[in-house]
Amino acid sequence: MESIYRSALEYFSELLGRSIYAALAYGSRVAGYATEDSDYDIILVVEDYPSLVRYYYESVDGKPFSALVVDKLFFEEDVYHARHGEFVAGRLYTVFIPLINHEYIESLETALKKRTILEELCDLVSRYGSLMNYINIPLMYFLFSRLRRRMLAYPPVRYSYIKTFFGDRGKENIEASLKGFRVAAADLVRDGVLTQVGDDVFKLSSRDLSCPNRFLVRLRYLERGIKSYITHGRSARVPPKIFLQEFHSKIRRGVGGELPKPLKDPHILIHIDGVRVTSSTKNVYQALKSIFSDEFILVRRVKRTGLFSNTYIINIESGDGGIRRIVRKHFSYTDIFKWVLLQIWLIDICRFKISPSNRFINEVNYSLRIGGLGINTFKPLLFSWGDKSIYSMYINGVRVSELPLRYDKDLVLKIIYNIGYLLATLHGKGFRIGDLKPHNIIFDGDRLYLTDLEQFNEYGDPCWDIAEFIYYSYILTSKYKSVPIEEFIEAFTEGYKHGGGVDNLKRASSLKYLRPFLIISPWNRLHKIRMSLKKMST
Repeated sequence: MESIYRSALEYFSELLGRSIYAALAYGSRVAGYATEDSDYDIILVVEDYPSLVRYYYESVDGKPFSALVVDKLFFEEDVYHARHGEFVAGRLYTVFIPLINHEYIESLETALKKRTILEELCDLVSRYGSLMNYINIPLMYFLFSRLRRRMLAYPPVRYSYIKTFFGDRGKENIEASLKGFRVAAADLVRDGVLTQVGDDVFKLSSRDLSCPNRFLVRLRYLERGIKSYITHGRSARVPPKIFLQEFHSKIRRGVGGELPKPLKDPHILIHIDGVRVTSSTKNVYQALKSIFSDEFILVRRVKRTGLFSNTYIINIESGDGGIRRIVRKHFSYTDIFKWVLLQIWLIDICRFKISPSNRFINEVNYSLRIGGLGINTFKPLLFSWGDKSIYSMYINGVRVSELPLRYDKDLVLKIIYNIGYLLATLHGKGFRIGDLKPHNIIFDGDRLYLTDLEQFNEYGDPCWDIAEFIYYSYILTSKYKSVPIEEFIEAFTEGYKHGGGVDNLKRASSLKYLRPFLIISPWNRLHKIRMSLKKMST
């Protein structure tokens, strides 16, 4: 093999009348999926090459060679800045063999893959936001995410990617490509951008990335796709008809068949400890299969928890015959109208997350954060980005809004005391719940679980949490009629005081926090609640 390439280098150096600065072999012969008549693909880097980029198809010692000759500066522009759509530089993502000037080729590979990691990190930050604190990113994600982008922008590469990374020598070729990513990632660890958390697994450690917004990112990749076509046409130097025929042939060869999962959805490679993540839209059965892997799952029932609710309880039967209950919460655009109206009505009191994406990310983020602090919340199993859904284990308890129907008054008041204590604890840590309705808290044994965190935040008014819970409990939860309002508020305020809060209770009795409930309850009832809160807050 070496002698074949050595002869080719001598041949092309004489053909070009120039010395070759650097060279590498790539393609089917190197990747291990060549047929008898496949070309030997090489890239020749030449200084001050007047044509900038050009293909040569020649026979050397009876062997068919496809030589992509590129100007050194042109090549470096493509590596460092993707100015030519990565048409030439993109070969460094796959497996290759340096032939001349090994150190130069490998330094460009590192530069390319370092830029790739930074760009892919920016995309992850724009997509997942504050969740990046928890996301583990394997090096293979950077490889396959970039390959997918190039494949979508420039379909002819699809065939070679599938054959290279999922053919007979797929594992070997993946390992060869990851070597360059390891060097690049090590540089970024030293720069403080990444933290290594496992074998070839990293987390983002710096949020000070210089990232364009998602719209500009999409434009950038579209631009690169266009530049790839332009560079391809420029390099071919053949009549347009022949170029289009060749291009059509490459696309047709790459179409058909199911894409391997990492190329179809690279986000399946990233994960949060104990939680699966996917960016693709999944139906309920597919989601359950991804959670429980190869275990046999039979969906027995899917039940909506309310008429207009986007939360579902799923009863499933596993292979051992046992019944499990899974909760799916879907963040839909149908909820936007509700949150917009609430935001207008409460504009002087609090700020709400409106879009499904923001509410989804918020709920995922804070379920992980407060769970890590020992505060009980739902246990997530799968975060499905594609359809903005969270799958979690069912909590077998009683919603606080239903307490008076299940327990006597004394136990209800004890639980209300504990809610006040829990809320003061959260406020002391800087957290605000934002939407603290009794329906969103579940009592199980001696534990309280917070289950609705889509408006959780660290910037809001803690007094709104207090006012909403108290007013909401007594205005919209008719079951509490058996518990005197004075005793209810006394239990809550005593718990809140013991949890470390006093000033917030006083401010929560202001008329400002009563106003939002005027449209759903008579003034005299609201006034009674307010005066009780004011009295118990002293």
